[in-house]
Amino acid sequence: MCFYKNIRIFIGLVLVENSLIINSNNNLNEAESSNLFTCPFQLLNYFCKQSVVDYMIKNNPNIKKILLKNGLDYSVYSKNIKDIINTHLKFTTKTALKIASKMQMPYFDRKQLEIACVFHDFGKILIPYEIINKDCELNSSEKQIINLHARLGFELLITTKMDLRILNLIKNHHVNSEINHDVLGKILSVADIYSALREERAYKNPLNAARAVEILDQKAKKGEVSAEVVYVLNQIVNTSSIAA
Repeated sequence: MCFYKNIRIFIGLVLVENSLIINSNNNLNEAESSNLFTCPFQLLNYFCKQSVVDYMIKNNPNIKKILLKNGLDYSVYSKNIKDIINTHLKFTTKTALKIASKMQMPYFDRKQLEIACVFHDFGKILIPYEIINKDCELNSSEKQIINLHARLGFELLITTKMDLRILNLIKNHHVNSEINHDVLGKILSVADIYSALREERAYKNPLNAARAVEILDQKAKKGEVSAEVVYVLNQIVNTSSIAA
């Protein structure tokens, strides 16, 4: 099977111990795999390439259907992802893994959670840059568009044969806690919101840790996020660096 001339398309992600083993039709050797993809963030950077996203689009007709239905043209906004790698994505991942460790999640679960955190906003690569970076509150139409990112991320990444549990964590990371029954999904949701609240955005100032947890506690009382996970987060915030 022939893919684009100058890129490798990876069609399998398997977690083995603490490294990602990438299966490729081009027989990527072990040394190359180790050098290129020792962590999920390196893989994320690779997937941000125009040629890789083009491949994903080509191999999943659902993506263009979603874009067309919502009045969006197909364009790749890699900057949407690269701008948040060292801020939102790393903070979300750090927070989620601290929660999972505190909850004594098994090692393999924590590795799946790590990948889901890194890729949870990948669908924003197809959302117009001006919407993602708008410096005031989004209108209802713009909110509807930005809310597509979880589904788009799922549809893009399903073409890589990524683990189905990880894909569902990505697709459901904004789903109400009462509907999302996967504990890893509950952790990702809380970590994602906590990170967003703590960060400075074009339209808001960052909140301190206490206020961010207070807002999450209010959401937990409404069933929007897991009360158990928020409780664990609160314990961590009172004793660790994510409160800084």
